[in-house]
Amino acid sequence: MVCRVSWKVILVPRALLAFLAFAWPSQASAAEPPQDQSLVVDSGAGKTLTLSPTEFARLPRTTRRVKLPHSEAMATYEGVLLYRLLQEAGACFEHPSSPQTISRILPGALRTSYVLIEAADGYRVVFSVAEIHPDLGGKDVLLADRVDGQPLGDRAAPFQVIAAASQLYGRWIRQVTRVVIQPAAHRTGEPKAPATSEKSLLVVNEAGTTIRLTPAEFAKLPRTVIRDKVPPHEDVTASYEGVLLHELLQKAGVKFDDRAAAEGEPRVPAALRTAYVSIEAADGDQVVFSIPEVHPDLGGRRVLVADRVDGQPLAEDARPYRVIVAGSNLYEVWIGQVTAVCVRHATESVRTESE
Repeated sequence: MVCRVSWKVILVPRALLAFLAFAWPSQASAAEPPQDQSLVVDSGAGKTLTLSPTEFARLPRTTRRVKLPHSEAMATYEGVLLYRLLQEAGACFEHPSSPQTISRILPGALRTSYVLIEAADGYRVVFSVAEIHPDLGGKDVLLADRVDGQPLGDRAAPFQVIAAASQLYGRWIRQVTRVVIQPAAHRTGEPKAPATSEKSLLVVNEAGTTIRLTPAEFAKLPRTVIRDKVPPHEDVTASYEGVLLHELLQKAGVKFDDRAAAEGEPRVPAALRTAYVSIEAADGDQVVFSIPEVHPDLGGRRVLVADRVDGQPLAEDARPYRVIVAGSNLYEVWIGQVTAVCVRHATESVRTESE
């Protein structure tokens, strides 16, 4: 007897294949969701929430329809906007003195902090505070618990970040267990500028090189001119001249280029996924950006470290350098008297005794 084996070829639509392959090479989540499905939210304001999936589902809901990574397929995600979730934990995103105009004032404690999101498998990503709030120039960032009317699959549950306006899919972190606002580190214990070089700029790559640039050395770097508003005047503009922040960081060895070979899509290199940029001033002021925010190829704005305006040196109260964020009305981050630009890495979030 001859045994014949019949083979059948099953054709699977390309969109379905893309959906099934909806994964991030840099986050190897387990096939099963974490046993503890609760979410810890710490606003850094002295209040910590621990939400079960049921409690999370009672919060104000938002839906976003987005294109799935690496495909043309669409999906509708449902959940809670990240900034609203942090507000539930006590975060205040607007200073009481904020004018009712196009500009906003970000409270100082949040201007010097970042949002750290952690997954059950230890994967972590960093957002700046302004980056997650539309009124502060950011975009909607959704923490989702449902997709197309159904609970998230095991590879994404209990919660998943959906940054609808971003193609940096490595930030669409899955199996989220913690959302924490953490204060950024400040330059302490690092070399200070000698008295003879008070106008020098310290550029620190925490994972590698530290360089110090005198004004003459800074002026020799590739120059960029940006015409933008003169805060707080919405109808007055000026031409700011200096060095783009991401190019300055590249001088200190920061590597931004990590494009996927096959898709040609932008990616934040693994070494920078949990990093942020801290810009520090002589008077102790500080602002924090995420890595994607400072690089146009990663979806960010042009951020200029300026030393001249309208062909002249900066005003005395802004020297030696001033940050200019092209197209941004969040003037609180346009700090002057800049003395240091540092790439730092997020610290481990602190667990409370109740967790």
